[in-house]
Amino acid sequence: MNGMQHRIPLQINIPTKTFVLGEYAVLLGQPALMLAHEPFFSVTVNRIHSDAPVHSSFHPESPAGRWVTEHRDAFQGLCLDLSDPLGGIGGLGRSSAEFIGVWWALHQLNDLSESIELKQLYMDYLNCSKTSGQFQPSGVDVLTQCVGGGLLSAQVKSSPSFKNIQVHPLEWPFDSMKIMLMHTQTHCSTAEHVATLTKIPQELSDSTHQGIQAIKDKSQSKFLSAIESFVHAQALASLITPDALNWIDQISALEGVYGVKGCGALGSDVMILFYNPQFEFKLMQASLSLGLLPIGIDSKQTSGAFVQPLHRGTRRV
Repeated sequence: MNGMQHRIPLQINIPTKTFVLGEYAVLLGQPALMLAHEPFFSVTVNRIHSDAPVHSSFHPESPAGRWVTEHRDAFQGLCLDLSDPLGGIGGLGRSSAEFIGVWWALHQLNDLSESIELKQLYMDYLNCSKTSGQFQPSGVDVLTQCVGGGLLSAQVKSSPSFKNIQVHPLEWPFDSMKIMLMHTQTHCSTAEHVATLTKIPQELSDSTHQGIQAIKDKSQSKFLSAIESFVHAQALASLITPDALNWIDQISALEGVYGVKGCGALGSDVMILFYNPQFEFKLMQASLSLGLLPIGIDSKQTSGAFVQPLHRGTRRV
């Protein structure tokens, strides 16, 4: 019996994540402004039969699928599955959550320490997410979902032989402005999109730096200017879909909205809006009337990924 058997059934819970600013810029080694938030994905590990091959719900070419295939002997006799609080509509870090779950499952299987070794997980993720394109996935989503804590600045500076991981917590300084997500219920695969990229404009990095500095300076006007500049740079570079730009125009016209940006590949998955909290209920109603799925956000407190031996209490990172 391997070291994990006494811990099964097991559940690894991973927060959802959103790029507030910095998509594309992170592919150049620049920082991103990230948000780890509820609801949580859950990867469950259950025993089926000791002689049965591993059963997994993950696509074989996804990072999680590649990890499971690489370690199929260790996972023999187990069933690995994902519970998606969004019902499979895509985005918000599902693929990276899958990988964190199966990576940590193997970590537990081998009776290693309780906490995540962040750099090792990150390097394993990069190995399992390689594409044939000019740019490779940055992995900052994995870092964000592991660390948690709400708002983060995340960056990976690379050289041929070294990767310097920097993840810094930030406080949301704007009490009179809240964050809401509106899922478009469409999804563009980040991995497939990144594989097609040939050029990333510097303006996206500049806007991201401006937004992070505005958070530190507690300047709401400069932060909203950075959001607007980022969207403008995306549009000029054709890195946002016409549908996403249409959503931004419609949401921007709603009462109480200060700024809007599309998140995910081509800005198509989720609209993030910054708004006056007095209009929260009306904005949620407006979201539904537009055919969007509203997701309320607490920008201050969210756990990182944690292991939950089912029926036996909880251990957090």
